[in-house]
Amino acid sequence: MADTPRLTRVREVYYPVDTKTYPGDPRVGLARDCRWSVTDRWAQMMLKGAGHSLDDLTSSDLVSVVTNIAAEKDADERRRRTAALLRTLTAPLTSSDQAVVPLAKGHYKWNVVGETAAIWVWQLRETSWLEDSQGRLRPPTDLTLRTVNGLEVLPVV
Repeated sequence: MADTPRLTRVREVYYPVDTKTYPGDPRVGLARDCRWSVTDRWAQMMLKGAGHSLDDLTSSDLVSVVTNIAAEKDADERRRRTAALLRTLTAPLTSSDQAVVPLAKGHYKWNVVGETAAIWVWQLRETSWLEDSQGRLRPPTDLTLRTVNGLEVLPVV
């Protein structure tokens, strides 16, 4: 496994309907309704009035690895591979230049209206690849880590 995932800047050559650019501005906008769109990303962008994320990052390799891990039938092997991937993702997930991108509204130029997670992070959040306490695969956003502070806030189920 690599030390870090291969993240690629979205370029306008992928699919013209997925991207937008403005003359004199090198940033590439990834459309809210792009082919990689994730429901929660779409909703967040709508809420902020953004039509595009700027200079977004994607990783088809990472999506393939997570899909492959989720399909692994051997639970011990799946856990081993999940742990290795989580170690690999620590740096990019905590690096704002790789995990967070600006949101913008396009009107003759880019008008930045906030920020959001990069598309590769949204894809990880949506995919069921982490185990819950019963060993069922769930998306990371559906899981809660039990901590002393968390137990004070969340009801015990």
